[in-house]
Amino acid sequence: MKYFRLLLVLCLAVESGYAIAKLADTMDISRIAKFVFGTWAYGDGSQSLTETFCAASSNYNNGYTDPPPVKNPPAVHEPYEFKVADRNTPTGYFLYLDSDDTNTGNAKLAIQVEHRDTKDGNSWETLSDDVYDSHAHLGQFTKCKNGNNSQVRLSITTAELEQARAGPYGGTFKATGRGGSSGTKEKSQNFLASITIASIVRINNLSDVSLGTYAGGGDINVEESFCVYSNNDTASYDITITSPNQDVSDNFFLVNGAATDSVVYTLYFKDNVTPGVGTQVTTGAISGTGNNTANDCGGVDNAKISVNVLDADMSVVPADSYSDTLTVLISPQ
Repeated sequence: MKYFRLLLVLCLAVESGYAIAKLADTMDISRIAKFVFGTWAYGDGSQSLTETFCAASSNYNNGYTDPPPVKNPPAVHEPYEFKVADRNTPTGYFLYLDSDDTNTGNAKLAIQVEHRDTKDGNSWETLSDDVYDSHAHLGQFTKCKNGNNSQVRLSITTAELEQARAGPYGGTFKATGRGGSSGTKEKSQNFLASITIASIVRINNLSDVSLGTYAGGGDINVEESFCVYSNNDTASYDITITSPNQDVSDNFFLVNGAATDSVVYTLYFKDNVTPGVGTQVTTGAISGTGNNTANDCGGVDNAKISVNVLDADMSVVPADSYSDTLTVLISPQ
């Protein structure tokens, strides 16, 4: 009689409370929203905007929370570096009029770019174009389940904005993170920035006009030069000059303190400082062309007011002090 024996072997592997996961060299940056500054007008001051996003750098590609679940090997955050490159041609960070990076001078806006990681001390670092920062940030797990950790801030100074030509400005930038378990994996995201500069006109270097003392013997002619800045493409503007002592026939008057006597005078405007008095001022606006490259006209005046008082009109009024107050209004065209 033959006997057959069936041997059944059962095997069971038991882990010591760990789930085995596959390591991954993870570096990722989530989408960065567009920086939209809107329309800037004179007096609005400096501008700054911040966008927050996820910078993930870890040894796993899973979207873990903090603390992560127990894994073998353990899931860990990895350091990362960060940089922003201006994707336009010139070196530096700029926004360009009409998004045209061939624009120069005051047709481009210099901006400051800063970065920080909100989970490693919140310290802002000013970046240089296409250069990795010096901070050693600690990245998060993929998708930053415990909250976005990385921020970029763009800033524009008041002085830069006040010098800019009118119109829409734009720029394109690329943010890059380098990290992962190898420390060499890179991930980039492009983002945009825009601002519109409203039309601006400014007057500089306009002072009170002293007509001196009349002692007989001739007319008085005095000129006062000043700077007119207009930030539109042609630097064009309109100027109106008015006085509370102006009559319906557009005559201007110097009046004594008691308002009992007056002297008529003629007022002229010229949009340059070459010889000649220019256009006689009435109630209507006078067109002019100013400076659109520097809001102080580079220290060179480019307009003038001329005052003419006739000897015949001064000789018939009592001795006294006579004055007038003019309001000069500049409007962009």
